[in-house]
Amino acid sequence: MIKKQKLYSITLVSAAMILMLTSIAGAAPFAHIQSNNYNTASTYNSVNNAITTTINVGTNPTAVAVNPDGTKVYVVSYDNFSVPGNVSVINTTTNTVTTNITVGDGPTGIIVTPDGTKVYVLHSCTHNGPVSVIDTATNTVEATVNVGNYPEGFTITPDGTKVYVVNHDSKDVSVIDTATNTVTATVNVEEWPDSVVVSPDGKKVYVSCSPNIDIISTKTNTVIAKLPFMGSPDVAFNPDGKKAYIVGNKVSVVNTKTNTVTATIPVSSPKKITFNPTGTKMYVTSFSEFDTSVLNNVYVVNTKTNTVIATVPLGAQPGEIEVNPTGTMVYVVNGNNVSVINTKTNTVTATVPVGSNPSTIAGSPDGTKIYVTNSNDNTISVIDTSTNTTELLNSDSHKFGSSKMKASLSKHKHKNHTIKHHKAAKNHSKKLN
Repeated sequence: MIKKQKLYSITLVSAAMILMLTSIAGAAPFAHIQSNNYNTASTYNSVNNAITTTINVGTNPTAVAVNPDGTKVYVVSYDNFSVPGNVSVINTTTNTVTTNITVGDGPTGIIVTPDGTKVYVLHSCTHNGPVSVIDTATNTVEATVNVGNYPEGFTITPDGTKVYVVNHDSKDVSVIDTATNTVTATVNVEEWPDSVVVSPDGKKVYVSCSPNIDIISTKTNTVIAKLPFMGSPDVAFNPDGKKAYIVGNKVSVVNTKTNTVTATIPVSSPKKITFNPTGTKMYVTSFSEFDTSVLNNVYVVNTKTNTVIATVPLGAQPGEIEVNPTGTMVYVVNGNNVSVINTKTNTVTATVPVGSNPSTIAGSPDGTKIYVTNSNDNTISVIDTSTNTTELLNSDSHKFGSSKMKASLSKHKHKNHTIKHHKAAKNHSKKLN
């Protein structure tokens, strides 16, 4: 059988988890950006919009997560699919790598439990890709949980009791009990499952498959409904969980109580979506690699009327997107930059240069730092608004260099305007095997 080729976000779930944790903490503006072509991560301060510190981590960082109290950042990296990967643990006070934890082959996603006691690492580039479980008190792998064939995404319930792992080739979902680190259930789903999200109340899990989105009850671990959407689209929930938004060729609004489509939002080539803290506004990135008539935009949607109320043009293809916990700023990865959008004026107020091919966004709960991973030079850049300088931390020697960098801010005036990895990488790993 020839598998479909599709770009997908292996760290979508972990990014969503980071958003949830930082929202709970009530943090101020921040974002973490991962760069896939430089082995670095940059921390970006949302007040002065400048990179202040760059920290060396492992080769090719693929995902980043922050613990609930903001004291540690975890960065997943790996050299290639057939050798053990690495998780770098960063002390956010000193911006130093305190520990490097060896994990299994091809790690691509990471989740921190809501209580911060465990870290789950997804290995999506191996046939029987396991999930590694790290004890955050000892920084050691306490368990390795075998799941299905080629896991491609995972999520954790809000209470931290279960991890759901979607397995592409075995067409099922493994349910991990976090108390025992064992698979307690396996749920069969449709073809090509490749992403998964859990509802805010923890009662349902939505699995993107083809030709359906399968909805699993977390109480019974059975499929209780199916939504007919082709192409394994991304799914996101508004903050109260009453609506699910399906991102395919368009954005469809689903009533989560009745599992029916109630509206369709006219957005061309939508990619990623996120919401302000109250759920009254949704932000949608849009671009097309094939249709030149589709512009690189962020659309602002009124979620009550399901209408586009503003459009913010961007210079390059927008990727991951995040709203800060106060709802005043939106951070969008596009090209080798992060665009900062003021949500009051719906204009780009700053463009911050980062590493080559940045992808993941996350932030410290206190809002003072943003971490940007850069894959090719194996570093994390940490931005501190009090100094607006960049210092390079060498993870091998654990010493700082003296490199300083001021971020240039490009001012723009425009009209009003939910744990990245390509499936091609997984197919490449199959060839290696």
